[in-house]
Amino acid sequence: MLEERAFTEERKKHRHVLPLHHVKAANITTLIAGFGSIILIYGLIVLQIWPTLLGSSITFLAKMWYVDRMVWLFEDIKNVEPFNSWLY
Repeated sequence: MLEERAFTEERKKHRHVLPLHHVKAANITTLIAGFGSIILIYGLIVLQIWPTLLGSSITFLAKMWYVDRMVWLFEDIKNVEPFNSWLY
C-alpha cells in the first residue's frame, strides 16, 4: 500500500511532510490494536470465548480504522513531492 510506504519512509527520515493529525491517528489506532491484542492473548490463554472475541473485535476494528486513515493520508499527500512520482 502506497500510503503505508509513505508513512513508514517519512517517519524513518524524520521529515515533517506528513500532516500531524494523520500521525496522531496512526499512533492511537496502533495503541488500540495493541490493547485489543493483549485482551485476545489473555482470552486464548485462559480459554474463554468472550475475551477472545472482544480482543479480536477491538484489534480488527482498530486495524480497519488504521487502513482508513492511511488511505486518507495518501489522498492528502499524493500531489506532494516525492509521493507524486509513485503514481502511474
